[in-house]
Amino acid sequence: MERITQFKDKLCINYPGISLLVHDMPLEDVERCGRLRDHMAMLVEGAEARIQGIQATSHQRDEALEYAGWRITEALKEIDSAQRQRLVETRIAFSDLIDKIEKAMISTAMTVSQERFLSAIVRDGVEEIIKTHSSEIDIQNKLTAIINELRVLLGVK
Repeated sequence: MERITQFKDKLCINYPGISLLVHDMPLEDVERCGRLRDHMAMLVEGAEARIQGIQATSHQRDEALEYAGWRITEALKEIDSAQRQRLVETRIAFSDLIDKIEKAMISTAMTVSQERFLSAIVRDGVEEIIKTHSSEIDIQNKLTAIINELRVLLGVK
């Protein structure tokens, strides 16, 4: 159909986002019918402009949300990776500490039972610290799951 179509007493004004159908146009008063037609055409054109504005704003908001989601996902991924690396480094550091303490005990004049006692204290302390860090693994796994969900949601590989 054309932009403005009239058939007998029915008027139809069409735009891509909106259509207006008017029944009972005053055909007996040609001047009034022409004014109504012009006024309604301007109203529908204004409504079409507003629809396009809303769609453009919505599209911009969607793009901004997608970009923000991508940035959040990338930041969380970096945090996740850094925290996992720190956990590995902490375990290595504790293992090195135990080795150094055990080597230092050999060079001291301690009895075997004293060395075992001191070594057990250090190992128990390190194990307790590692257990504390292990509880962070649950949090780390949740963070990884959130990152994966965001990536799926955003279509990021």
